[in-house]
Amino acid sequence: ATDLHLSSLAHAAAKNGHVPVLVFLEQSLDSKGLGLLLTKANEYGHTPAFVAAQHGQLAVLEFLVKSQGAAVLDTTSHSGRHLIDAAAAAASNRPA
Repeated sequence: ATDLHLSSLAHAAAKNGHVPVLVFLEQSLDSKGLGLLLTKANEYGHTPAFVAAQHGQLAVLEFLVKSQGAAVLDTTSHSGRHLIDAAAAAASNRPA
């Protein structure tokens, strides 16, 4: 299931730091060949890893790298914004 922007449950879980949901999706969907849900981009080119970076969800990023490989960090949105830029912006908005 997706929303209007083709964001999936994996995007929502990544945004909100729900690693257990991502683990569940990986375990239940991989047996059906749907594991790509964890790396699929929405209409903006945002993957779940990109969304996690935007929202400072480091535990999600750690899980996705362990689960899907470091390539999940090499993501650029359709607007040309790289995942590392999204992470830096999120970090600069956090109180020290």
